[in-house]
Amino acid sequence: NDKLITDLTVPSDIVEIKKYTFYNYSNLTDITLHDGVTSIGEYAFAYCGNISKLRLSENLVSIGNNAFYECSGTLVLANTMIEADYTSESSWHSIFNSNFTHISIDKSVVRIGNNALSGFSSLVEIEIPESVTSIGDYALANCNSLTNLKIPNSVISIGEGAFNSCDGLLEV
Repeated sequence: NDKLITDLTVPSDIVEIKKYTFYNYSNLTDITLHDGVTSIGEYAFAYCGNISKLRLSENLVSIGNNAFYECSGTLVLANTMIEADYTSESSWHSIFNSNFTHISIDKSVVRIGNNALSGFSSLVEIEIPESVTSIGDYALANCNSLTNLKIPNSVISIGEGAFNSCDGLLEV
């Protein structure tokens, strides 16, 4: 009964989560994808509601369109895909189409790529670890709900428009 499942830990021997697998499992609050997961299909977790914590696999190389459509909560990025450069149409937000309010970046990440987190308009808080040395062009653009931002001393490069249209940003 999909309505009763609240916590989900995908075992390490699972490498792919096919499209629509956990579609509309509205009571899911904690999702952990072990490092064996390399692919998540379209709408796999769409309409899962308010996820208190979503930790993505470090080895994830493919996320289908709208895999986390209409999800909210906390997104933990321990994945090198955040280091890649994106166009504004292919940012993490456009892949997720979600309302995550908190993002925590794992200490394994050294770079936040161009446009990587742009458009997360519901984002209230982001935790950038000391491992990050650069923030790409427009990396956090259009994160309108972000009010405070702590940039660690390890960051030596901030790209053009990195915080463009962050209208709610009051303190850096």
